[in-house]
Amino acid sequence: MKTIEEHRQFWANIANENGWYTEPFYVQVFIDPDTKEIYDSVSFGGMTKDIEYFERKSCGDVDCPCFDGDDCYWRD
Repeated sequence: MKTIEEHRQFWANIANENGWYTEPFYVQVFIDPDTKEIYDSVSFGGMTKDIEYFERKSCGDVDCPCFDGDDCYWRD
């Protein structure tokens, strides 16, 4: 299981290679609310804080985003 710091380091390396690294460096992580595991992340220039996004991935047998907001929520 990767931590937010491991995801931060991954994206910081990409940002450094492409010239958009700044400090402090922030990431958005996507967390399964049932297992509490981070399953994806993203970062981009201009982020002002870390964001934890909890999303249920229960649309039958496929992963899917939530559209109605009932199963998805942000935690800053």
